[in-house]
Amino acid sequence: MYLFLCYMQLWDEKLVHEISSHPAVYRVVALGTLIAIELRTEGSDAGYGSLYASSLVQKFREDGVYMRPLGNVIYLMCGPCTSPQVCSQLLKRLYGEIHEFNQMKAKELKSCQL
Repeated sequence: MYLFLCYMQLWDEKLVHEISSHPAVYRVVALGTLIAIELRTEGSDAGYGSLYASSLVQKFREDGVYMRPLGNVIYLMCGPCTSPQVCSQLLKRLYGEIHEFNQMKAKELKSCQL
């Protein structure tokens, strides 16, 4: 009897790199079924107690995608049987939402400076 162990990468490397290169993202860690995205923050928006990522996470929850925010870090975990295609769809959407979120924060900052 043979036992085959196969490691299938769930998170698309190109998409992970694209997200990590976004100006609103400080760091990305993808390991197994988990991906953690640390958003770039300043001042009181940084750290464990931050609510910085809450509005971003709320958009996904409205569509049935559950992410765990801890301060300015978003954790997304898929099941081991999730297809890489589903993970790619989530990452593409997440990239778009991060981009939109970053633009909204930039507008807020500009209006505060006026």
